[in-house]
Amino acid sequence: MKKRKERESYMTEGEVNLTPLIDCVFQLLIFFMVTTVFIEVKGLVVDLPAPGEQAEEQQQQKKDVNILISAAG
Repeated sequence: MKKRKERESYMTEGEVNLTPLIDCVFQLLIFFMVTTVFIEVKGLVVDLPAPGEQAEEQQQQKKDVNILISAAG
């Protein structure tokens, strides 16, 4: 009788053990990280101005004044 009560109480709890699921997900994560091929994508080569050149260019643009005169004056 005692074994029957233990078995019934075990079956009525209904808890799900997530440890094997977490282990499987972790192993899949490691597998995909190891098998991933990291390809270096070649892009455009851009020559950026030096910080000093950029400041001079901005100052030059601030000094320039454009005046437009229409035909009507």
